[in-house]
Amino acid sequence: MTKDWAAEYLTNWVAPDGGGKLKPSDIHEPFPGCSLETTNNENPILFLVQSAMELIKHYPASIFSFKALYEKHMASTVVEGIEGLHSRRCGDFTIRRQSHDNVVAMLIGGWYFKSDYAMKIYKYGSSVGWNYAVMTPGQFDMKSQIQGGDVAIAHYAVGFSPEIWNVIWLAVGLAISKTWNLADIRIQFLQAAKDKIPLVHKLILGPAIFIHQLRRGPRVNWVKKYFGGTEYPFRMVIEESLSK
Repeated sequence: MTKDWAAEYLTNWVAPDGGGKLKPSDIHEPFPGCSLETTNNENPILFLVQSAMELIKHYPASIFSFKALYEKHMASTVVEGIEGLHSRRCGDFTIRRQSHDNVVAMLIGGWYFKSDYAMKIYKYGSSVGWNYAVMTPGQFDMKSQIQGGDVAIAHYAVGFSPEIWNVIWLAVGLAISKTWNLADIRIQFLQAAKDKIPLVHKLILGPAIFIHQLRRGPRVNWVKKYFGGTEYPFRMVIEESLSK
């Protein structure tokens, strides 16, 4: 490696509230009621967890720093003291809904870092029909409803077995997805957690992942395309690991 990309990420690519940046200048002033600066991008936990899972592969000792950032971001984004419900950014209640991809990243991060937040998010979601509206907690909001495939992810993240139709939903979603970046964090999680997934589920998900990867092509290609323009550590570590 040309440099320690984990150290680079931890130093320059994380906002004070623990959220992941898309560039070093990706900073938003604190929202009302929060003293911490955050990111301009609205999916900071997604970018933090995605980067952490890749960088820790190459720099295992960095797991402790990444876990601390995950915990900091999660603690700073709890909505009105409601355990298991989080805003996108510290103090940010300007956006009505939490993104599906942030919810997935929070769950995967909780599983990856062995954090209680995964179970808290699971319990909250299961109690409100998997609806994560941040401005009207407990009330149905269509845009805040996570899909069945991500309900399957939620189950796996806390060690439970999802209903088979949610597994099929997840498989179909992965097979047809063209959003490579968003599918990738789900695939990385499923591959990392494969020993905890029932065999019959793996028989359904395995072909779907293969189809996705066949359609997508080499992972490094979409990483270069999606995260091009800067030396984004997530991209750089993937590129440099292939050039060895």
